[in-house]
Amino acid sequence: MTLHGVHSVEQPPERRDRAWGVLERTLDLEALDEATEVVGLEGAVEAAERILASRIRGRVVVDVRA
Repeated sequence: MTLHGVHSVEQPPERRDRAWGVLERTLDLEALDEATEVVGLEGAVEAAERILASRIRGRVVVDVRA
């Protein structure tokens, strides 16, 4: 998934609500989970280096409590 030029804060609340509704109905949560890597704060720098080097696909979530 690629998001281009999304500035949700500039959209009226009704439009944001509709967009979230579409995501809720159509987003494949299992696929999103498979494309997600969770790292602790100690792994954030290394993950950032992999992102900048285009060696990562999907998304990285930094769990500051891990």
